[in-house]
Amino acid sequence: MALTTPTGPSNGPSLVLSELKRFSTNTNAIIARNALALAPATLGHPYPVYHMNAAAVAAGKGFGSPEFFGYRYIVDDGGELSTADVRVDANGAATRMLRRGYGEFPKAFTHGLDQIAKLPAVAAGSYEIRILHCSEVFLVAIWLKGAAGHADIIYPLPPVPDGVQAERAYSVDEYVGLVWALIQNRIGRPTNRIR
Repeated sequence: MALTTPTGPSNGPSLVLSELKRFSTNTNAIIARNALALAPATLGHPYPVYHMNAAAVAAGKGFGSPEFFGYRYIVDDGGELSTADVRVDANGAATRMLRRGYGEFPKAFTHGLDQIAKLPAVAAGSYEIRILHCSEVFLVAIWLKGAAGHADIIYPLPPVPDGVQAERAYSVDEYVGLVWALIQNRIGRPTNRIR
């Protein structure tokens, strides 16, 4: 079994930690005093983030080539998990932190990583771990990009829309079918998908 991730931008951790420090600076004395009592944030490994274009799926282009968006770090603030997304330039250097995210994703993602390591296909294959967003239908998944001839696996993370089973391994074709159905539900009119 081999689960890999790209190294990410070498300046990513320093950029994220600098931005987190800037965000935590507050002129309110009570908030500032409480912030000083917190342990410094620690960053997990950066994971590449891709966006799957629902319009391309609706136009019959299938999975296509999801667009690379940047990297996502899992941030641990003394047990409270959040995320930090960074953009990179053409040379792979982090240029800016785009957002800090809270909510269910960090825990769902770390739990998902534990679960995918147990999948029989993963035990026998080689995969790069990626994050796949399809914002138009509110769907986030772990995308295991197959290497050496292994088929890609898509593993949706909770919360998921109706009609999608979280924490289940899907083939790319199955996943595209799910996204297609979600698009049709969203616009309220089923049509035949062009293949």
